[in-house]
Order: sequence, then structure tokens, then C-alpha cells
Amino acid sequence: MVMVAVAASGNHVESQDVKWRAGVVGSMVAELGCDLLTGGGYGAMEIVAKSFCETPGRSGRSVGVIPGTGTGFAGARLGAITTYSLTPKKRYPNRWIEVKIFTHLPGANPKGEDSRNFLNMASGDVIVILPGGRGTQAEFEIAAGLRKPVIAFLEQDDRVGGYQLRELRPHATIVSDERELRNTLLQMLQPLSLHRPTG
Repeated sequence: MVMVAVAASGNHVESQDVKWRAGVVGSMVAELGCDLLTGGGYGAMEIVAKSFCETPGRSGRSVGVIPGTGTGFAGARLGAITTYSLTPKKRYPNRWIEVKIFTHLPGANPKGEDSRNFLNMASGDVIVILPGGRGTQAEFEIAAGLRKPVIAFLEQDDRVGGYQLRELRPHATIVSDERELRNTLLQMLQPLSLHRPTG
């Protein structure tokens, strides 16, 4: 399966347009037969995952890489059994996450060593960016640094953290409507598709 990772805000979404776009992304990823990867949180992330899971006939799964805190890791050594605990971040994961990848990465700094954003972007075959704040900006920068194919589904006045639309262009394909999104996703997914035996 091909994994599409979506970078989006985990905060409450006021904009009806952003809600609509998040829903479009989720259903489109499902219709194209891909797995969906998000940060497993709320806001636009949850809308994407809900739309994905509610798409009839989908074959992919909704995966979430979950931030959290852990104990028992400091000083752990090979040859000894250590008692560990993992505590997900409060309110994570949302109920539309089917495959939960729990981490000990709290991610206070969205590009710090303790951020799960590196796992999210490294695991996606194609990245879709929606409007968002610092966390979404960090994921965009990580994806660009990893030279991942990135689609920014944005309107002219949208921001991704500190970036305006024009500043994303060297590292992302900008699309503004559903048709452009589908065509661009299909182009990026085509070389990733596995040939399946027939007969």
C-alpha cells in the first residue's frame, strides 16, 4: 500500500472552507486506495481521518503516530528488563485512528529531537499540506528537507505557520481545487503503484 501523510492543524477549525478541504483530502485518499497517515489529533487531522474512514469501499487504513511521554527509557541497557510506560498526549488519538503508533515523543518543539513529526513525514510516500500553525510548518519543512513529493491544498490567503503561499512553491505543488488535487495526487502516486499479478 502507498501511504499518504496529511499535515494539518490539530486545533479547532473555524473555517468552513478548511473543513471542506480536509474532508475532500480524506475521501480522495481513500478512493485512490491508499493508507492515510496523520498525527492522530483533533481539528483538521480528525476531519481528514473521519472522511477517510467513512468513504465506502475503501481498502486503506487510517494510521496515527501519537505523541506521548514515556518512563523507563533513560539508562535502559541491553541485558536487563526495564519497566516502561507510555502515556499518550491528552485527547490523543482521535476515534478515527485505526492503527495507533504510540510514541514516547512529546514534541514540545515541533522540529526537536523529541518530535514525532519526523516519523510522520518520513513514513509518507506523498505529503498533503493543509493550512496550519507551527506543527504543520515543521512537517512541511521536514518533508521538503526529505525531498518528499508535497502537495499544498491551499487558497491564496492561507498560511502554513510563518509561510505564505508563494513561499511554499519551490518545495510544493500548489493546488486550489478538488480536480487539481486529484490530478496531482494521481501523477505522484502512479510511479509508486505496485504491479499486481493478474489471473
